[in-house]
Amino acid sequence: MRSFLKRLRLSSRYILLFVVMAAVSQWMILKLYLSSLGQKQQILTEIKDSPLIELIESKTNLKLHSFRMVASPRLYAAMIGIPGRPYMVLSSRLNDEFSDSEKEYVVLHEIGHYLLHHSIKESAFFLILFIIGCLIVRSRSPLIIPVIGVVFGLLYIQFGMRSEYEADNFSVTHITDPRGMISATEKFKNAHDPPLDDYSPMWPLLYRSTPYHERVNMAEEEIKTRVN
Repeated sequence: MRSFLKRLRLSSRYILLFVVMAAVSQWMILKLYLSSLGQKQQILTEIKDSPLIELIESKTNLKLHSFRMVASPRLYAAMIGIPGRPYMVLSSRLNDEFSDSEKEYVVLHEIGHYLLHHSIKESAFFLILFIIGCLIVRSRSPLIIPVIGVVFGLLYIQFGMRSEYEADNFSVTHITDPRGMISATEKFKNAHDPPLDDYSPMWPLLYRSTPYHERVNMAEEEIKTRVN
C-alpha cells in the first residue's frame, strides 16, 4: 500500500508539472481555442482545388493535396501535419480579407515550419525539458513544481520563437513580392484591439511570434536585396 501511495504521489507530481508546462508554453493556442468555444460556425471545409496549392508546389516542390478552411472570425493559420502528411488550416476570415500576396506569405510561413521539421524539434525539446523537470521535482517540495513548470514553459517559448524566425526567413526568401509580408503583418497587428505592442519587453518572454516590426524589417531588407 505504501509503495502504491508513493507511486501515486510521484505520478501526481509529474502530471502537475506537465500541465503547467503545457499551459505556459501553449497559452496562445489555448487562448485561441477557448475563444472559439461556443461558435457554431467552426466548420472545417476541405479545399482541394486552389491556386494556393499550385503556388506552394511551384515555390517549395511540396505537393499539398488539400488544406482545410475553418469558419472563424479570427485571423490565423496553422501547419500541424507530421512528416509525410502535411496538414494546413486557414481561417475563413484570413482567406476573405487577405490579398493573394498576403496569403502567399502566410502559407509559405506555415510550409517553412513543415519543411524545417519544427514540430519534431519542438516536441523533442519539450520532452527533454519535461524529463529534466521530472528529475528536479522528484524528491523536492511540491511547491517547486509550478515554479519549474513556468520556467520550463517560458524556455520552450524561446525555442519556439527561434522556429518563427526561421519560418519567416523561409517565407520572405521564397515569396514573390515581400510587400505582401508587410501588409499581412499590419493586418495581423491591427486584428487586435488595441493592437499588440511588439516593442514591449514582455514580448520576447511570452510571445513565440516574431515581433511585427522585425517582420517588416525582414521584408524591407529582402526588397533592398532584390533591387540591388
